[in-house]
Amino acid sequence: MSTKGSKADELKRLTRRAFLDEERLRQSERRVIEEEQRMAKTAAKTSRLRGLREARDAAAELEAGGPAKSKAPPKKKEKSSRKDQRVERG
Repeated sequence: MSTKGSKADELKRLTRRAFLDEERLRQSERRVIEEEQRMAKTAAKTSRLRGLREARDAAAELEAGGPAKSKAPPKKKEKSSRKDQRVERG
């Protein structure tokens, strides 16, 4: 009888382990899918906002009577290093 009990326990243990492994895999896949969806939403929102900004800028340029701006985003100013800032201060 002890052999039947140990075989049944081993089978339960293996079944539980397989279930837990599958559940971890499902959770991992779900997280990947959710992250992809968040990234897609962010990209869509960014694209929409960029379009709105370009339309606003073009309308402002037309009202001012000047040519419309290019679609390239404005260049960022370079940050000076702390060493450069110390030299400028004195």
